Amino acid sequence: MEIISDEIKSVLDHGISEKELLDAQTNHEGTLSISYEQTESRMNTIALMELYYGRNFSYEERVKEIYSITLEDLNMFAKSVFGIPKLHLSALGNLSLKEEKAVQRIFSI
Repeated sequence: MEIISDEIKSVLDHGISEKELLDAQTNHEGTLSISYEQTESRMNTIALMELYYGRNFSYEERVKEIYSITLEDLNMFAKSVFGIPKLHLSALGNLSLKEEKAVQRIFSI
C-alpha cells in the first residue's frame, strides 16, 4: 500500500509525463493490434461494441481515439480521481493497532 500511496502522491505532485503517456498509448496500440490476430478476442470485442455503442469501430478509429488523449486531459482526470480531500479504504479482517496506524499513515496524503 505504501508504494501505491507514493505513486498517487507523485501523480498529484508532478503529473504524468509526456513519455509515460506515449508509452501507455503505444502499449495500448500494440495490445489492440495483437488482439486483432485472435479470432475469439476480435469477435468478443465486436459484440461488446455493438451492444454498448450500436456499431463496430474500426482498428483505425480505435487507434485515433487512443492518440487523441492529451497530456493535459489525462493529468486533469488523474487529479479529479486521486485529488480528493481524503482517500478511503475499506478492508475486511482483523487489523492490529500497529497495522491500523500504518494504514492511516500511508493514506494520509
